[in-house]
Amino acid sequence: MADFGPEDFREGLEALISSINFNESVSDARWDDAREFLLRLLKNRLWFAKDLADHPEILDQKLLPPVTILPLPRTGSTKLQRMLDASNMFQPLLYWRMFMFARIPGSKDGGAAERLQETKNYEKWLYTVCPDYIKGHPIFAEVPDEEQILNRFTFRAPILTTMFYAPEAARWVGQSDPTPMYRYLLMQLKYLQWQFHRDNFRPWLLKSPTNVGNESHLIDLFGRDQKIICPHQDQVNIVCSIVRT
Repeated sequence: MADFGPEDFREGLEALISSINFNESVSDARWDDAREFLLRLLKNRLWFAKDLADHPEILDQKLLPPVTILPLPRTGSTKLQRMLDASNMFQPLLYWRMFMFARIPGSKDGGAAERLQETKNYEKWLYTVCPDYIKGHPIFAEVPDEEQILNRFTFRAPILTTMFYAPEAARWVGQSDPTPMYRYLLMQLKYLQWQFHRDNFRPWLLKSPTNVGNESHLIDLFGRDQKIICPHQDQVNIVCSIVRT
């Protein structure tokens, strides 16, 4: 059996696929795109597991206490994250490094050029099929973004169930233990630090609405020395902004 890392991803994957099929959430015209999206998640898990087997020192990376932006949606947290990242005080969680977080086996520099190009292709595709997406949460391959992009690889991230309209999978995610998602995130951050910052590492700047309500998991991973920023906005304005986008 191929090594995809911790086996706790399989139940979430099965719940997602079952819900997609039950609701016929993907049209025939988009099924190839959906299949490629899901295969990318699995390929990255496979490549990551290989690197861990070949380079066990990856997990010896020491992470500094991060700064975590803990936002409700539509509170300006994306702009705040990108402004703080511009200070060069943090290790940037660039979108492409999360979208294709694992090195491609046998490729020069871990296939960095290919991984960046694949992310740019996805960015272009996304704005072609959903041009209004840029109004809600603009993504750019070489700009920092939310670590929930990394969470997708565990198949326990709520965002996956909304991307595909999978309500049964959403209920499963809501009732499941998020611990495996956070444990895998810790390994992913060590892996990214090993790839890009091993000689000059700095704190990570994290930001994701997924973390709201899961603060205890952040403390378990990073301790109480991490700094947490909670941006605020009137709740009425938050709801109006969500509806508008």
